[in-house]
Amino acid sequence: MASSESTTRGGRAPALHVLAHTSSTQDAARDLLRSGVEPPFAVLTRDQRSGRGRLGRPWSTPPGGGLALTLVRASGIGPGVRSWYPLVTGLGALEALRGATGAGGGIGLKWPNDLLTADARKLGGILLEGDGPGHVLVGIGVNLAGPVELADASALPPAWLWGEDGIASADPGPVASARDAAARALAAAIAEGVERELALLDAHEGDAMASGQRERYGMACLTLGREVRFDDLSATSVPGPRAPAAHLPDGGATARALRLDADGRLVLGLPEGAERVVSAGDVRHLRTLDGDPPPAPPGATAATSAPASPDDIQETHP
Repeated sequence: MASSESTTRGGRAPALHVLAHTSSTQDAARDLLRSGVEPPFAVLTRDQRSGRGRLGRPWSTPPGGGLALTLVRASGIGPGVRSWYPLVTGLGALEALRGATGAGGGIGLKWPNDLLTADARKLGGILLEGDGPGHVLVGIGVNLAGPVELADASALPPAWLWGEDGIASADPGPVASARDAAARALAAAIAEGVERELALLDAHEGDAMASGQRERYGMACLTLGREVRFDDLSATSVPGPRAPAAHLPDGGATARALRLDADGRLVLGLPEGAERVVSAGDVRHLRTLDGDPPPAPPGATAATSAPASPDDIQETHP
């Protein structure tokens, strides 16, 4: 059964529908939308059994171990100008998580919208899907309790909020009711923050420069300035102004993340001064800013279970 609670503040914040369990919050949210529930609203569970990430990668939320949230909203701009949607979604989630953890600058964003700690551990991820031309479903997964067991030992090491080695400054404790209340409060804060950021972008017709969000994203982005390895999946990836097409590498190349362009695409510096502009693809940090590899997280072990954290759950341009 789902419970519904209003977190409306000034009539703008999404109502929160809480599910004991579901196969996918994206699918549950889509069902509510098509049944006539008016957006904005959000669907939350701490037990998601058949979730999905980018490129159809499966992921699950073990009971109590994570937060799976989908925000449904009516977009004020058309699909062709939503290139910044995934990025500013990260800004809204980041603000809520920083408030919940007290971590401040200890949490940032990996382009386009993974949530990472400063020591390169993954706290959560984001997936955007459209439902017709007018609605967007924003899926967000966050590791709540640790230690997190990874099915893929090569994946980004995980971070989590509560329990041993958790990054939150306050822990609700082991009592289930207290953790449920904390998860609901965090989910409401994330949904409200994301809706606020997307509404601001809509008000500026998708122009993140005019809204100030391009600058804010750049300040929060842990990818910029780093060497990365990328598999370019862009349908429209183009060379930068100094990059002859003959010098462009195939996917899996190494480059330095230089800057974001006006559409939120990542500009990569390649050997011999060439540049490549990437709008979609897997980007992996090769080292932290000081040149050292990211440390292994305390308490994390390789396992055969599904990951509690989404595996690169991100969609660069819906």
